[in-house]
Amino acid sequence: VAVHVVKSQKGMCVDLIDSLPDPSNWITQSMRRRLRRAFASMANDDQREPTETEELDNDLPQNAVRIRCTDLEHFITLIRYYACTKFSEDEQKFIDTHHWEDNNCDFDCRVFQAFIWSEAV
Repeated sequence: VAVHVVKSQKGMCVDLIDSLPDPSNWITQSMRRRLRRAFASMANDDQREPTETEELDNDLPQNAVRIRCTDLEHFITLIRYYACTKFSEDEQKFIDTHHWEDNNCDFDCRVFQAFIWSEAV
């Protein structure tokens, strides 16, 4: 995951960029249906089913996801959601039963790597 702090004359916003997204976290079933209809309409044939290459497949590599937050409250909500989607059931149980301790950071599943950068203004 990467976090990009974007500064401008209007203020600041923060982008979260997931370069290896799990489609089930970002693409809902209704979005899948809309994409299928869009593929069909691009071919001027609303009745045809999407081809194999048009079908969204969770096993295929997905493009990166970039989400822009315009304030701190939205960013905190997003980062919590993102972190929670990455934990397995066993990791969630560990988190629920163990308080955070700095000296356990070498093996605690709540520790993750992120790249943070900001543009010069």
